[in-house]
Amino acid sequence: MKSIFLPLLMLSALVWNTGVSYAQTTVAAGKPVYGGTLMAGMPLDLRNLNAAIFNATRTGQLVSVNLFDGLLRHSTWGDGKLTPELAKSWKVSSDGLMYTFDLERGVKWHDGKPFTSADVKFGIQGICLPHHPVGHLNFSNIGSIDTPDDYTVVIKLKTFDAAFLGRLDPKWCAIAPKHLYDGTDIPNNKYNWAPVGTGPFKFKEWVRGSHMIFEKNENYWQKGPNGERLPFLDRLVFRVIPDETTLISSLESGSIDYIPPLDVVPSSEIPRLNKTKGIKTVTWPYANKDIFFLFYNMARPMTGNVDVRHALAYLVDTQDIITRVFSGSANASSSRDVGFITWFTGTSAPHYGYDLKRAGDLLDKAGYKKDKDGKRFQLNLTITTESPEFLQIANLLKTSYARAGVVLDIKVYDAAAATERVYKKLDYDLHIQTVAVGPDPYLLSKTWHSSNIGAGWITNASGYKNPKMDQMLEEGVRIIDVGTRKAAYAAIQNVLMKDLPMLPIASSLKVFVFNEQLGGFPIGYTYRETLAGVHWLNAIPKGR
Repeated sequence: MKSIFLPLLMLSALVWNTGVSYAQTTVAAGKPVYGGTLMAGMPLDLRNLNAAIFNATRTGQLVSVNLFDGLLRHSTWGDGKLTPELAKSWKVSSDGLMYTFDLERGVKWHDGKPFTSADVKFGIQGICLPHHPVGHLNFSNIGSIDTPDDYTVVIKLKTFDAAFLGRLDPKWCAIAPKHLYDGTDIPNNKYNWAPVGTGPFKFKEWVRGSHMIFEKNENYWQKGPNGERLPFLDRLVFRVIPDETTLISSLESGSIDYIPPLDVVPSSEIPRLNKTKGIKTVTWPYANKDIFFLFYNMARPMTGNVDVRHALAYLVDTQDIITRVFSGSANASSSRDVGFITWFTGTSAPHYGYDLKRAGDLLDKAGYKKDKDGKRFQLNLTITTESPEFLQIANLLKTSYARAGVVLDIKVYDAAAATERVYKKLDYDLHIQTVAVGPDPYLLSKTWHSSNIGAGWITNASGYKNPKMDQMLEEGVRIIDVGTRKAAYAAIQNVLMKDLPMLPIASSLKVFVFNEQLGGFPIGYTYRETLAGVHWLNAIPKGR
C-alpha cells in the first residue's frame, strides 16, 4: 500500500509559530518529582465526562482528556502534524480513500479489560458518529470499518477527505469502551458520569458543583518523550469556582495551583499576575484560531444589505479593541496583510480598516441617511454570558456605531437561550461569538455552508446562502494537492470577506496561569492536552 501525505500533515511549523519555544514555556528550573496532587480551578461544572458525546471545549475536553485517549492527536508542538496515540502508526492508500491503523499493544481500560480494534470500530460508528455534536459532519463519509485482527483497523471513505485524520483527535472522537457501552442507552449510560478510559488518570469521585478527583493510572501505557513513566502526579483535583475574582485569588492564596486557559483570566490581569511572587503566566496564540467574529443576520433588511455590512465593518476599530479589551494580548484576525485563514493560505484578503467617512458614504448609498437627530437606524446586538470580552467589545461597538448614527441595543443571553434565538431561529441583527477555523479550514463549512443554517450552536447563524460558496467548501475538503488546496481556500477567504456574512475581529492569546513550583505543562498548540507530564519540582509542597 502506498502512503501519501495529506495537507494537514504538511502545514509548516511557521503556521503555528508562537514566538516562544516549547522548552522556554514548559521547562522550569528544578528536578521533576513523582507524586503529589495538582489542584486546578475551573469556572463551570460539567454535563458529563465523556467527550465522545459532550463536546464542551472550554471545560469538558480539558478535563476528560485525562481519562480518555484518541486514535491520534494534533501535535502539541504546534507544527501542524499529527502524533500517534492509541494508533501507533497508519497508512493511507494512494487515492486517499483507505486508512489502515496499527494499534498499540498491551493497552488496558481502567477496569483491566484489554483495548482492541473492536473498541475503535464501535467508538467511531456506535458513539462518536451518532452522538457527538458534530459526529455526522465528521464521520458520515465513512463507508466501512473493518477489524481484521485485534490490533488493525481499516477505514474506507466514500469520498476523499483531506481533513479526515484530524477528525480522529480526541476532541472529535475520544475512544470509549465497547464492553461498557454496547447495547446501552449511550447518552444516559452511567459511565458518562463515572468514566472508564485508557488515559493517564482514573475517575475517583465527582461531587456536583464542588469538585472532581482523578487518581493516577498505575498501568498507563504511554511514556514521556525521554521514556519516563507517566503520569507524574498521584492525583488531579478539579475544583469548581464560578466567580472569576475568587478563582484568581484562590491561586494567589495557594488553595489552587493552576487555572487552565479557559478565557476566565482577564487580559488586564496578566501584567499584575506576571509580577506576583510564586505565580507564572504564559500566553500564546491558539492554533485552532478561535476568532472573535461579528455575525450579520443576512435575513434582516439592513444587515442583509452588503453596503450596510461593509459600512458596519469600517466602524470596527480592531486595534482599539485589542488594546482596551485584551490589554494587547490578542492578534488582529483581519488587516492589510492578514486574513482570517492566512495562517493556512499564506495570502491576504479584503480588509475593512476603521474609516468613519467611508462608512457614512456607504450608509448614504444604501439609502440610510441621518435624520434631524443624527440617527440612521437601530440594530440589536446579541451576546452571551460566556465571555466578559463579549460585553466589552459590544460597548466599544456601541460607541463607534453611534458616531455614524447607528444605534445599538445590546441584548445578553445565556448559551442555551442564544442557541435557540440566534443559531436556530436567526432572531437577531448582530451577534458576537468566538469561532474556531482551524487547525484545518474544513471547519469553515460548519459556519458558512447553507446546509448548516439554523443547525444549532455556532453553525451558519448568518443565514448565508451562496451556491458558489457551498460548492467551493465541498470541493476544498476533497483536494489532495497541498498547493491547489491552499489556493482553493484563498479564494474562499476572498469571497467570504467580500460577501461578509461575518466580520473577523481578533484572536485572543490563551493564558496558562500556575504555581511556579510546577513544570511540564503542555503549553503551545492547544489547551486540550493531558496533564500526564505535569510535575512538582524538587519537592512536593506541604498539603499536596
